[in-house]
Amino acid sequence: MILERINSNLKNEDIIDEKNIEVMLEAELKIISNEKTFYAKPIYGIQGNSVANFEAVVEDAGLRFKFISVDPKTGKITLEIAEKDSSGDFIIMKAIVFPWINLVWAGTIILIIGFMLSIWKRLDHMKAKSV
Repeated sequence: MILERINSNLKNEDIIDEKNIEVMLEAELKIISNEKTFYAKPIYGIQGNSVANFEAVVEDAGLRFKFISVDPKTGKITLEIAEKDSSGDFIIMKAIVFPWINLVWAGTIILIIGFMLSIWKRLDHMKAKSV
C-alpha cells in the first residue's frame, strides 16, 4: 500500500451538505496486490468539535480503509486497514467419537431395567399385603 497524497481541497458537495462538514481531507491510496493495482480514497472530516470518517472499500482486494485521525503538531495521520472476512457463512463442527459410549448406554439400560423391576416388586408386595 502506498500513500500517494493527502487532498485538503475536497469538493464533494453531497457529503458537505449531508453532514455539514467544515474541513475535509482525503487520503489517496494505491494498493498493489497479486500483480493488480487498486485505488482507495478514505475521507476524514471535521464538523465543529466532532469527527466524521468515510471509509473506502476495495471489494476486489477484500480490504477496507478508514482515515482515523490527523495530528497537526507532528503531521502524522492514522489509517485503519481491515481485511474483509472471506470465509463465508459457515459453521464448523467437530464430531468426537467416544470409544466407551456403548458401555454408558448399557449401564443406562440396566439402570432402567432395575428401576422397573423394583417398581414391579413393590407393587406386587403392596398387592399381597392388601389381600
